[in-house]
Amino acid sequence: MTPQEIFLRASEIEAGSERAEYLDTACGDDVDLRAKVDSLLTTLESSDSNDGTEVGDDATVDRSNVATAGGQVGKMIGAYKLLQQIGEGGFGVVYMAEQVEPIRRKVALKIVKPGMDTKDVIARFEAERQALALMDHPNIAKVLDGGVTEFGRPYFVMELVKGVPITEFCDKNKLSTQQRIDLFLTVCRAIDHAHGKGIIHRDIKPSNVMVTLHDGKPVCKVIDFGVSKALSQQLTEKTLFTAYGQMIGTPTYMSPEQAEMSGLDIDTRSDVYSLGVVLYELLTGTTPLGKQEVQSATYDELQRMIKEEEAQRPSTRVSTLGKKATINAKNRSTEERKLSQQLRGDIDWIVIKALEKDRNRRYDSAKAMAEDLERHARQEPVLARPPSLIYRAQKFLRRNRIKVGVFATVGVLALVVLSSGVVLFESREEQTKLQEQADELAQEKAALETQVSSVEEARRLLREDVPKLKKDFKNATLYQLLMQIKPLLEEDADYIAAFDEHFRQVTVGNHQDMPLKIEIQNWDRDGADWVEVPFDYDTKNAVVPRTRHRQRITVDGTVIVERTMLRLQEFMGIPDFVDDTPDGMVYVNRTGPRNRVTFVEIEPFYCDQYEVSNAEFKEFVDAGGYGEPVFWKTAFQEISEEEADNLRDSFVDSTGKLGPGHWVHGSFPEGLGNHPVHSVSWYEAMAYAEFRGKALPTSFHWRWATHAADELVVPHSNFDGEGAKPRGANEGIGYRPIFDAAGNVNEWTLNGFEDSQNKCCCGASWDDPHYLFRARQAMSPSTRSDKIGFRCIRVIESYDERLNSPVSPRVFNIVEEGAVTPELFDVYKSMYAYDRNGDLGIELLTDDLRPSDEEYREEQVHVRTAYGNERLAISLLFPRKPQEKYQPIVFVPGADAQRIGTYDSKSNGAGGRFIREIIKSGRVVVIANYQGMFDRNEIPKSGENARRDWYIQLTKDVSRIVDYLETRDDIAVEKMSYMGTSMGAFMGVLPLATDPRFQAGVLVVGGAIGGTVRNEVNPTALAPFIKAPVLMLNGEFDNVFPLDSSVQPLFERVGSDDKGLKLYPSSHGIDMKLWIPYANQWLDERLGQP
Repeated sequence: MTPQEIFLRASEIEAGSERAEYLDTACGDDVDLRAKVDSLLTTLESSDSNDGTEVGDDATVDRSNVATAGGQVGKMIGAYKLLQQIGEGGFGVVYMAEQVEPIRRKVALKIVKPGMDTKDVIARFEAERQALALMDHPNIAKVLDGGVTEFGRPYFVMELVKGVPITEFCDKNKLSTQQRIDLFLTVCRAIDHAHGKGIIHRDIKPSNVMVTLHDGKPVCKVIDFGVSKALSQQLTEKTLFTAYGQMIGTPTYMSPEQAEMSGLDIDTRSDVYSLGVVLYELLTGTTPLGKQEVQSATYDELQRMIKEEEAQRPSTRVSTLGKKATINAKNRSTEERKLSQQLRGDIDWIVIKALEKDRNRRYDSAKAMAEDLERHARQEPVLARPPSLIYRAQKFLRRNRIKVGVFATVGVLALVVLSSGVVLFESREEQTKLQEQADELAQEKAALETQVSSVEEARRLLREDVPKLKKDFKNATLYQLLMQIKPLLEEDADYIAAFDEHFRQVTVGNHQDMPLKIEIQNWDRDGADWVEVPFDYDTKNAVVPRTRHRQRITVDGTVIVERTMLRLQEFMGIPDFVDDTPDGMVYVNRTGPRNRVTFVEIEPFYCDQYEVSNAEFKEFVDAGGYGEPVFWKTAFQEISEEEADNLRDSFVDSTGKLGPGHWVHGSFPEGLGNHPVHSVSWYEAMAYAEFRGKALPTSFHWRWATHAADELVVPHSNFDGEGAKPRGANEGIGYRPIFDAAGNVNEWTLNGFEDSQNKCCCGASWDDPHYLFRARQAMSPSTRSDKIGFRCIRVIESYDERLNSPVSPRVFNIVEEGAVTPELFDVYKSMYAYDRNGDLGIELLTDDLRPSDEEYREEQVHVRTAYGNERLAISLLFPRKPQEKYQPIVFVPGADAQRIGTYDSKSNGAGGRFIREIIKSGRVVVIANYQGMFDRNEIPKSGENARRDWYIQLTKDVSRIVDYLETRDDIAVEKMSYMGTSMGAFMGVLPLATDPRFQAGVLVVGGAIGGTVRNEVNPTALAPFIKAPVLMLNGEFDNVFPLDSSVQPLFERVGSDDKGLKLYPSSHGIDMKLWIPYANQWLDERLGQP
C-alpha cells in the first residue's frame, strides 16, 4: 500500500489507540512508510505550521497560504460566510455557511482540507461537484454553487441537509420493518437516478444517507459523492484514474470488487452491494461484517473478509445477537421472534441477492432491487431466490477444501450437505461449525424444492390460466400473472411465446414530449386494479396488450386520457394534453375524412363527458330558460313565430309546468338528479345548449367523439330494457372517456334528413337493440320520448358548414316486381334444398337447464347441420305450465347475436327479453346458434358470394330446427310460426318462402336491405312466393329500415293473401309492451290459442 492509501484509511479512524493499532498493522516494520503516513496525518491535524511540507511525490503544500480548519469559521468564501464546521472526511471539510447575496439562506459548503490539495484529491473533489451538479432528484442533496478560493482551494455549495443518519433516525423513531423498507426504497430511487446520470456513488453508508423531516414526513437525502466514479468520461478525464489502485469507500459497506482496488472495473452493481449492507443494518441492527472485526483486520485479511465471507441471512442474524437482539426488536416496534419471522423468506433472499460476492448474481441496478422489495410488499413472487444447491456446494468446497479433503466429490458432498452421517473432522469445534453449515445447506435444499414446486405451479398457470384470461380479454390480469411467474420461467420458450402472443412493444407518440405513466385495466372493468406497464421515456417505447383493454395515461398525476383499446399496431398515438379543458368535458382532437364517421375534416372541439342530467337541465329551467327568446332563436329559425310560441308552450311536464315531460311540478323526481334528462324535444335541447354557451353536436361530431369498436363499448352499456341509469353507472367507453354514448338514452344531434323534416338521434337507447349504437335514427324534432336525451359540445374554432348538412338516406336493394318468375324461383329454391331424411344425430344435453327457474324450462339439444360437418345447438324454452302439445315459434334475433359469444336465455341481448315475454303466451320458443351468430360468428360475410352462402346456410339451420321438431310428440308442428327481429325479420322472408312447413310469420322492424346482394337471397326477390300469413311490425320513424324506402317495398311484395303492417310512433326499437301483445293476439287468431 502507498502512504496515501494508508493515510486515507487512517484519516477515517479517530486519533488514538485504534488508529495506532491500524498503523502498526498496515505499516509493519517499514519505518520510512510509517514516517510518511505520520507526516500526512500531522499535516491534517496540525495545519497551523508555516513551513512547507512534502506530501507524496506529486504535491507540495504552501503552508503560508493555509488557514486552520477551526480558523476558517467567520470568514467569507465568495458570497458565503462560514458559520460552523459540521463534517469532515478524508480530504474535505464541510461547513454550515450563510449565503448573503443575492438571497440569504443557510447552505453547506465543502472545501478541500488544508494540505490535501493534491492532483488526485482535486480531481476527486471536482468529480463530486460535477456529479452533484448533474443530478436533480428530491432524495439527493442539490449542488447550488462552486468555485475556487483566493488561495486556489476548490469548494462547492450544497443545500443544507439538517438530518440524522438513516439508521439513527429509524431506531430513534422505532420504525417497523416495512416502514424502514419504504424509506430505503427512496434511497434506491435516488441511487438509480445517479446511475442514470452515469454516476456511481461508491461510498453508500448510513452517514451518507441523512433523514430530515418535511411537513412531518421523513425524507432521505443522499450526500457525499466524494468518491463517486463516472460510468463514462463525461465528468473529467482525471476522474477515472485518480482512484486507480486505491481502496475507495468505507470497508464495512464496500463491495468485493472495490476491495480488489480495480477502479476501472467498478459499475452500478457495486452500489447495489452497499445498498444491501445498509438494508441489512436497517433490518438487523448490525452489518454483515462486524465493524470491530473490520477495524482490527490486517489489510490482506480485510480484503479476504470482504471478498469471501458470506453474510448470514437477516432472519438468522437477528437471533444471534444476544441482548442486542431484544433492543433491536424494540427499535423496530416488535419482538425478537416476530422480527425474525418478518425477515424470513423473501426479505432474506432479497438482501442476500444484493450481497452476492459474484456481482453477476446481484441485482443489476438499484431499481431492480427496489422493484423486488415492492413485489414483496404486494405479496407477489420476487426475483430473488435461494441459491441452487450446486452453487452453495461449490462455495462450501472453496471455504472448506482442507477439511473436506478426500471427500470433496459430488456424492460425498451430498452426504455432507444432506445427511447427518459422521465425517472425520479435526476437532469437535470444527465439526459443530461444519454441521451448522450443512444444516444451512439443508435449509437451502428445502427452499430449492419449494422453488421447483413453484416452477411447476408457474407452468400450470401458463398452461391453464393464461388461455382462460386470453379468452375473456382479462389482459391486465394476464399481464400481472406473466410478471409474477417471470422470475421462474423467464427463459422458458413457452413463457416467451405466451408473452409475445399477448403483449407487444409499441412506440408511443403525440405532438408533445411528456414523461408518461401508462396503466392498463381489464376491458370489462371487473374491479381489478390499474396495472402500470413499462414506458421508456428516452425511446418512447411501451409494452401493452395486443388486444382489448382499458388504458389510462397520466402525466404527473393528471389524466390525459382514459380509453378502451381494441387492438394495437406498432404505433400508439395519444391525444395532446390540454390543461384548460372545461369541467365535465373531453378534448376531441382533429380528424380528416374517415369512413363511417365524417366526409370532411373536423376541427378540435370539446364534448360533454356525460349526457346532460336532470339537475343540470333544472338550472336552465330555474333561470327562466323557457321564457328567454335568445336561447330559442336558432332552434326556431325554420318555423314561424306563432308556431314557435305554440311549440314552446307545449313543452310542459306531467303537471303542466314548463319542463321535461317526465318531471313533476317543475322539477325532476326525487333521487333522479344525476340521471340523464329525457322527454325533451330537439328544440329544448338546442335552447339548453345555447344557455350553456355550447351547441348540439352534428351527427359527424358525435360519431367522432364517440368513435370506437362496438364490441368495446356495447357490452358495458345500458341496453337492458329497464330504463335509463345514473350517469357513470355504465362503464362502456371507447377511445375517449365519454360515457353512455351507447344506450342509456338516445341523443339528439343537429342534423336533419334530406328526405324528411325529422332530426337525427345517435347512440340508441336502453330499449333499443345494441346494433343501433352506430345508426342515425330519424325522429320528429318535437318528439319528447323517455328514450331520448342529449349531450353538448363546445366548438373551439368554427367548423366546415357542410357538417350541418342533412343526412343522406340509405339506398336499398329493391328487386322489381315480376323480375323473379316462378321458374327462376324454383332454381333459387333448389339452392336451399338438402336431404331431410338424413340422420339428425340428436344429442340431448339437458331437459331442464335451470330446474329452480319458475319462469320457463329450457331444453338444450345438439343436431347435425344440413351442410358441412357442424353441430347446431338448439334451445327450447317451454312455459312451466304443462301442455299436451306446444305451439312452436322459431325465433331468429337481430344482428347483435353476431357479437355475443354464447347464447344465454337469461341475457337481454339477442332478443332475450322478448323471448321471455313471448313464453308467457304459452308457446315454446326455439332458438339456435345459427350460422354467423353467437359462437359460430367467425365465417366470411363480405362480398356477394360469401353473403349468399351465409344467408342460405342460416336458412338451412332454421329448416333443420323444423326437422328436429317433427321428431317430437309434444310439438304441434302444424301450428308452427316464425318470428324474427331486425336482421332476423328480413332474413325470415327466406325460410317463409322456401319452407312451406311454417304456418305464419311475424317480422319485427325488418324491411328491404341495402348493399350488394344477389337475387337468390334478396328478401324483395323471394317475398312474392310466401304463402303463409305474415305480420310486419315497424316503427314509423325508423331510419334503419325507413318506412317509405324499405318497409313499404318489402310489404308490398309479400305474396301472402293474409298480410298486415302495423306501425308504431317509434324508431327502430318498438316498446315490447306494445308489439308483443299485438303479435300474440294475431297468432292466436290464425293458429288458435295455445
